[in-house]
Amino acid sequence: MGTSTCHRSPSTSLPWRFANVGYQNPGVTNDQLVRDIFIAVKATNGEEYVNSYSLPSIYSFVKMANTIKDPKDIEINADNEIVKNKDASIYVDIAKRALVKTITKKEKGENYISNLFAETAEYLVSRDVSGYLGSEKIKKVKDIIKLKQQVRNIVIKESKKVKTKIKSERDLRTHVHKIINNLIKK
Repeated sequence: MGTSTCHRSPSTSLPWRFANVGYQNPGVTNDQLVRDIFIAVKATNGEEYVNSYSLPSIYSFVKMANTIKDPKDIEINADNEIVKNKDASIYVDIAKRALVKTITKKEKGENYISNLFAETAEYLVSRDVSGYLGSEKIKKVKDIIKLKQQVRNIVIKESKKVKTKIKSERDLRTHVHKIINNLIKK
């Protein structure tokens, strides 16, 4: 059996320190927490995130979100794209999870990108929030679950405000950039 490790956000990075305050301080709204998380993402990994969410496999997932009706078809089709494009990464894994959630909820394809960013936000929160269990804001495990759902809802709402026709990987890259900037401005 393999071993899995979780790498928290860098605590020495000033933007991530601001984001981490949002897990401890009840005075920091979840809207502000989302903003701080994506400011930190952009400050520490900005172009990497944009590039990584514009990979050929993820563009294929955008198209699949509009065409696949049966969730059983996701695994084979998504894995074939990942192998064909040699795009294995945490970003592709998150993107695949978002595709599964989009199709199993019978949502339309345009919700895929919103789900992609919501999955990203949940991943980012999950890797850090457990370290603040017992803080003033995160007293119990149920508070973590509630926070993750609230963050997810905020990200979906803000992501849906960005409208772009995605007809190419370049369009996807532009759209990803716009969403990150929108999440930072909110």
